[in-house]
Amino acid sequence: QVYNGFTLLVNCFVSQVMGNSAGNDVHGTNRSVIGGDVSVLAVDSHGRCGFYFAFDFDEMKRALGRPPEHEELVQAQVESPNIHEAQSVKCIKIFTNGNAGASRGDCNGRLEPKAAANDGDWKIGDVLHVLPRAAVSLPDEDPGVEEWADKVASKFKVVAFDMDQCAVCQHSKGSLKRSAVKDFVKCVSSDFVLAAKELAKRGVGLAIATASDLAEHSSWKPRDAYILGDDLVHEMLREAVPEHAHLFFVVAYNSHARKATHPDDQYKKRHLRTIASFYNVELSDCVLFDDDP
Repeated sequence: QVYNGFTLLVNCFVSQVMGNSAGNDVHGTNRSVIGGDVSVLAVDSHGRCGFYFAFDFDEMKRALGRPPEHEELVQAQVESPNIHEAQSVKCIKIFTNGNAGASRGDCNGRLEPKAAANDGDWKIGDVLHVLPRAAVSLPDEDPGVEEWADKVASKFKVVAFDMDQCAVCQHSKGSLKRSAVKDFVKCVSSDFVLAAKELAKRGVGLAIATASDLAEHSSWKPRDAYILGDDLVHEMLREAVPEHAHLFFVVAYNSHARKATHPDDQYKKRHLRTIASFYNVELSDCVLFDDDP
């Protein structure tokens, strides 16, 4: 299963900088949850067809290892009937105050954010493979991320995020079709959204450092059919963090596509030099969160 690399790196950072136990995430909650499966029992909640799904409270309780809370967020991979490949990680908001008129189940849920949800998102028989982590709290109810942001801001002037499997819980693989952008954006990490909001409040410089590059376009990956590099990053930011998208400096560079062989241009070295130069700070003033060490 693909796990959110940003969350894993934040856990490590928090344990070193804040002195928290390594098993805690940015929300200050313990991650000793075992994870499990939850079945979609009905898709007619709220009179919509597949916009919401109904599930069983006890099944979600077993999956989380604790009683689910009303309006909390969970992350899960969704397996649909007749689709056998692994599905991307999705952020899901659950409601435990009833099934909203569904024909089965005693709770309901939908994709989060709501603007990313659509009729037909869910089918009876879909299975949620709940990730083995505590559910994500809502931003306004989460003092843990504020403390984390305070610590980061006290040590760094700029925070850069990788995009694939970090800011977004999915990999674009340098070949994302424009028709798939909507699904890609649905996989934005809720932790990334929380972090961007809190860091922006503290005046920390924000950046995206990605190996997705416009130079990867070719005759078989034309720009009108595929979305890469800066185009993809800005589309993601506009959808994920609309109030803060303009604050991000983007470096979308792929040394292989650019045929750059100098050692200082490999991995994210060039990205970070460019970001530090843009913000007129030292490299030591920057920190990068990336799923690939």
